[in-house]
Amino acid sequence: MVQKKLVETVKLGIINFHYKCRECGRQFVLNPAGQPITEEQKELMSRMLLERISQAGIARVLQVSEDTDG
Repeated sequence: MVQKKLVETVKLGIINFHYKCRECGRQFVLNPAGQPITEEQKELMSRMLLERISQAGIARVLQVSEDTDG
């Protein structure tokens, strides 16, 4: 297994350290707090929007960010 060389990049106001691979340039966080949104959650979001429920209400119920694209 090839070990990639990493560069730490720190952004102000961000708790997690951002790392950048020196070989490919990809940036990432070692322990991300966010989780991907499932297809079930996307369907539920769409149905709730059709029922004219506010984005803030949907975000609270599904425990996702308000600016999440569904």
